Amino acid sequence: MMTKEKEARPIRSSESGTVRRIKQYTLLTRLGQGSFAEVFLAKSDVDETYCAAKVFDKSLLRRKRTISRTVEGFKIHSELDKVDKEIGIMKKLVHPNLVRLLEVIDDKKDNQLFLLMEFVELGPVMKYDRETNKFTSTVTGGLCEERLAGQYLLDIASGLGYLHLHHIAHRDLKPDNVLLGKLGRCKIADFGVAHYFEEDHANDK
Repeated sequence: MMTKEKEARPIRSSESGTVRRIKQYTLLTRLGQGSFAEVFLAKSDVDETYCAAKVFDKSLLRRKRTISRTVEGFKIHSELDKVDKEIGIMKKLVHPNLVRLLEVIDDKKDNQLFLLMEFVELGPVMKYDRETNKFTSTVTGGLCEERLAGQYLLDIASGLGYLHLHHIAHRDLKPDNVLLGKLGRCKIADFGVAHYFEEDHANDK
């Protein structure tokens, strides 16, 4: 279920000044940016609910390639292959302590890929301050209280337990990738380097 939010303004294209849209979604506030994607708060025109939209430039993803060694020899992988793998893993996930993938939109006209995901209102459970070189609690603004830490650990353990039960390793668990909802529930996010061990598991039989 996507959540409602207030006081969010549409992102406008720097060239045309028009509101950025994809299908029934309007892109609002920019939530973050990485090497290959931007994340926006998005609003659905259908039910006026909110989600997080992760936007990739497919041409950039195709250009970035890596070589890996397998039992069959060397293979070349693009970042687009990795995103496809991330999508495949997220489609398997249905758990209250894991961020849900709601929809995938392939915009062939603008050569962009959109991952519409559950919006987790408070963001990372702990935020890093570069000036003090310390993490601070999203809730307290300082140290994370023992009571909260215990609650967060239970949520994280529950999410990880579900992943491991389904042969999935997250492989990038850190404060930035543990998001906090407004009701205090933690959700594990960002499955960009996660691995599904289906083939490995089958080979062991």
